[in-house]
Amino acid sequence: MNGLEGSSDFIAYEATVSTEPDQIAISPGYLQREWTENGRRYFHYKMDAPILNFYAFQSARYAVKKDSWAGPAGPAHGPFFTSSGTDWTGGKLRPSAFRLDWPYRGA
Repeated sequence: MNGLEGSSDFIAYEATVSTEPDQIAISPGYLQREWTENGRRYFHYKMDAPILNFYAFQSARYAVKKDSWAGPAGPAHGPFFTSSGTDWTGGKLRPSAFRLDWPYRGA
């Protein structure tokens, strides 16, 4: 079954992700809370609208930069995450960087 068909299941999404203390965990949704407990770093994400039941978790030692980007769906505002060795090209965002909660734009 194609996950993008009109009959696909959408879910109310909320997740808590745990990672190493020097890493950032990324998940769909908006960050609700971040904390450290028992030597682990935790991130609680929640989406404000139903999403397809198809998602991923990522965790790494990301470099974080607050920035803006004029994307095809309109402006997006940081924070942006990229690998820690990435050159920010003189303060401008590289296309390979990605953002945690891109603005949702309906058709």
